[in-house]
Amino acid sequence: MTAIEADTELALQAEVNLASWPQIDLVSGGGRSVDVGEGVSRIYPSIPPLARSPSKAAGF
Repeated sequence: MTAIEADTELALQAEVNLASWPQIDLVSGGGRSVDVGEGVSRIYPSIPPLARSPSKAAGF
């Protein structure tokens, strides 16, 4: 499983939180710029609450 976090500070915290889950690879970067490779069966995006309107989500 791969977790992608765009925010650098959140990625650092996620790294700590996920340390006991060796099956999860954490990648820091935007979802559009990260190559997840072949064999991806599902992607679960999480959009911050402030970005849920279409005008604000355009930056993501």
